[in-house]
Amino acid sequence: DRSRSMNDTFADQAPTGLGEESKAEAASRLLLDFIRERPNNVYGAIEFTTAPMYALPLTHKESATQAAIKAAGRDGFALTNIASPLLMAAGFFEGRAYRGSRVILLVSDGATVIDTQVGEVLRVAFQELNVRLYWIYIPEEGSPGLFAPVPYDELPVGGVPEQRLHRFFQTLGVPYKAYEAQNPAALQQAVADMDQLERWPLRTSELLPSKDVSRFAYALSLLMIAILIVAKLFEVRLWRSS
Repeated sequence: DRSRSMNDTFADQAPTGLGEESKAEAASRLLLDFIRERPNNVYGAIEFTTAPMYALPLTHKESATQAAIKAAGRDGFALTNIASPLLMAAGFFEGRAYRGSRVILLVSDGATVIDTQVGEVLRVAFQELNVRLYWIYIPEEGSPGLFAPVPYDELPVGGVPEQRLHRFFQTLGVPYKAYEAQNPAALQQAVADMDQLERWPLRTSELLPSKDVSRFAYALSLLMIAILIVAKLFEVRLWRSS
């Protein structure tokens, strides 16, 4: 999530610079730790505000992944739109052989209502591609969170957006788990928990640079030439003796 609200601290205030970090910086730092602990995985990245931004295709190159995550910790802008980036993230797996857990990790401090038509497209894509979804929700000031009941007389029109989105995710028909991260420690625990849940082996293939084997070819050529020379000498001696 690169929306403007991610620029604030967990107390919904601008960082003072005295050891404080924004929600985006905290998320970026912990995800970088997560990647370093799992160096041989394949990662992709999508940043989003009002529209999704294709940041990094699926790759096993750790340096590229780290660069994309670091960039996501910078100043955000605009608002939050979650449906489009989720659909784009699911598209990462189209046409790829199933070689391990397919996980989409959503990190956001906001929520939007997903209409019925878009929701059905998401549901079909997630089920066909066998994708798992994790949502690390960073509550804003005054948010009741994902799980706490809200008195009827305090419900906003249409319901609490983050709770409605949470209920929608539960209907996707794929493995799904949500976390609330009210502070950096809770965010770290959520990332650690996901790390323990997703331990499937991953099969990958890699094109290695070719090795110079010309010296073996030259050695073999010299050996064959030597054999031919010796054979020629024997041929001459036999002809003279006859």
